[in-house]
Amino acid sequence: MTIEDISIILLAVHQAVGSPISSIPKHLFAAAVDRCSSSVLIDDYHTDYCLFSEYLDDHVSKKDNNFYDETGKLTISPGYYFFRDSGRWIYAHKLRSSSEGGSLEGGKLYSETIFFRSIFGNLDPVFEAVKYKKETKLDQTICITNSAYDWLQVYRNKRSLSSIFIPQEQLSEIINVIESFRGNEAWYASLGIPYRLGILLEGPPGSGKSSIIKAIASTFDLSINRIILSDKDFKDGELEQFINKCDKNESVYIIEDVDRAFGPNTGVTMSGLLNAIDGISSPDGFLFIMTTNYVEKLDPALIRKGRIDKIFHIGF
Repeated sequence: MTIEDISIILLAVHQAVGSPISSIPKHLFAAAVDRCSSSVLIDDYHTDYCLFSEYLDDHVSKKDNNFYDETGKLTISPGYYFFRDSGRWIYAHKLRSSSEGGSLEGGKLYSETIFFRSIFGNLDPVFEAVKYKKETKLDQTICITNSAYDWLQVYRNKRSLSSIFIPQEQLSEIINVIESFRGNEAWYASLGIPYRLGILLEGPPGSGKSSIIKAIASTFDLSINRIILSDKDFKDGELEQFINKCDKNESVYIIEDVDRAFGPNTGVTMSGLLNAIDGISSPDGFLFIMTTNYVEKLDPALIRKGRIDKIFHIGF
């Protein structure tokens, strides 16, 4: 807890209870707060981040503290907030910061965090509200998209396997490959094989490759983490951060139309992409799917065994 956090909480509690507690030494007050309260820190790569953000939006007036996020939604500005919910005083600190210490306008990836603390109580009202919000979205899949400036989270309707019109044998094979991967971490470890699975869906435009990915995410209840390489300010370091921070067991990472991913405005290098998906720092549990209309245009290094484990031709 920072001195600034302590000062804000001290002032807020003083205003709430009307007692002259501001005279208490800050280090003693901080120790008391830590002993008698609960806290949680939510980063924007967390799959429930947008739900915690919605909860804060619900409890803080947007009249004087707001801005439009990347989806065009009016949301709470970064800052300190203090409010009451279900009889508990809750302190919240929404922070937006640059990952490289530069200005937010300087073309560097920034991140958001929300810190909640219940003053002398638990955070059950927060978690119960987020749980309720999540239950209302059980028929939806969360999509997380990278950019050089932010990670965008949106919900999209789920897609059932029955709505996918490719041969049933092929669809079953794709699902079986992923099921086998997700249930065999110990087998990978016993052989010393990196616990990762790479899949390439190749075929003509409009054959249903993206729909298959949506159905996979819906079937396994995974978020879809879209990697967009066309942003010149999204570079190798940001890609590695994006891949390593999200929950691998609850995500499928995708690059669509990878044959067109690299161009004059691409910030990520081929070397950076290869290291991110199959390098020393690549995470375990990594499920990665690429699509292409022209498999013959792909660099052989990108689709060699160990990076891409299965290639499926999706036709009409």
